[in-house]
Amino acid sequence: MKKISIFIFIISFLIYRPYRLQDSGLKYEGDDDGYFAHAASIAFLQFPSYDKEYGSHSKYPIGAGMLASPFVFLFSQVDRLSGSDIVHSRLNSDVNIKSWSLFGFVFSSIFYFWMSCLIAYKTLRIYYDEKYSVLSILLMILIQGIPLYVYRRPMFAHVYEFFAQTVMVYLMVLSCNSKKTDGSVSRLLLICLTVYAIGLIRYNNVLIALCWPLAAFAVRDGEWKLMENRKPIILSYIICALPILIGIVISIIKGMGPEKWLFYSENFYQLLNKAMSLPFTYYVKRIIHVIFGVDWGLAYTAPFLIVGIVSIINFKSAYIKMFVIPLIPVMISFYLIVMAWSSQASWYGYRYIIFVILPLMILPLADALKRAEDNIGKKIYVAVAIVSLFPLISMLCFEGNPTTLTLHETPSGPFRGPAIDNLTYQLEVWKTLLF
Repeated sequence: MKKISIFIFIISFLIYRPYRLQDSGLKYEGDDDGYFAHAASIAFLQFPSYDKEYGSHSKYPIGAGMLASPFVFLFSQVDRLSGSDIVHSRLNSDVNIKSWSLFGFVFSSIFYFWMSCLIAYKTLRIYYDEKYSVLSILLMILIQGIPLYVYRRPMFAHVYEFFAQTVMVYLMVLSCNSKKTDGSVSRLLLICLTVYAIGLIRYNNVLIALCWPLAAFAVRDGEWKLMENRKPIILSYIICALPILIGIVISIIKGMGPEKWLFYSENFYQLLNKAMSLPFTYYVKRIIHVIFGVDWGLAYTAPFLIVGIVSIINFKSAYIKMFVIPLIPVMISFYLIVMAWSSQASWYGYRYIIFVILPLMILPLADALKRAEDNIGKKIYVAVAIVSLFPLISMLCFEGNPTTLTLHETPSGPFRGPAIDNLTYQLEVWKTLLF
């Protein structure tokens, strides 16, 4: 883990660019204010009241704010000692930006990112030695855009989404590993708590969250054990349902009545119907664009994700069957959001899908690296080094040039209006470097 920590420090220095300060800072208007409002209302003991919070919070999930709130509370003590106005009210955005409380949220994102890497490392070490574990984390996590959301957009929910998903993958592997036992109450409660967190951090991950208890208990030693493990599966769903019901009651009390839930369900139903009405040729063109598009094509921003997906075919781990369950909802999200809605999500890369699928693909990537070295030898790392330059340079150049490497409004998609994007970003990166 020491080597990974060194890599994290180097990446953070290059992305923060203390030698060239960015104009936009670390807090953006809109989403960031909503997530901070949740954290601040909890940290300053105002929850469920938001009367003293800045920005609209109702449309943003509370999960990231819940996880960040202990750090916001910790750093808010400095604001209390210094007599900052943020202690009494967060309605002034300028006061929030200059506060230690806001820095607590930033620190929280960095902490959970480091913890995600640690948990991913522990997951890898169950099957692979240190070399493949460290290299897999470097290639899958540290150079494929995720650090941008840690150090440039730390107020987003994606780091927390990534953390919760990484924890679930770790628990899944522990459950499948024949040398481990998973019948303890503490293991069951931890799985349920993580499932609940995934759903609360981003609402579009609810289907993914609901599938995790099955993934954690359905397979043992490479064989399906649904009936044998029906008791912990049923119990985990019951435990997960209770806080969800409490959350619905609280949301109704706070003014988010049944019509709001109907609004979300109707939107999902409409998107599903429209997605099914699109011609097959549209999806062929779309998948080609998602992989090779010169904006955020996975071949340039996340090539090792592609390697991980392809390597599943030859993956020999005992928990190969367990991939089936968590990948189904991930693929549904990919189909609806990335393919049909054709959304890049108005920042870097395909952020609506990257943070939930990368934790699943890190083990197959390690397996692919090991098999490639066994078959080809160490010269495979020459190809790995060349391929890694594309996502690394793409990530480091983002927001690095005020005219060609930033975002602007682009045309609308099938079911959405204009987006903030850069349709030629990859070309601009190499034009900037070479010319």
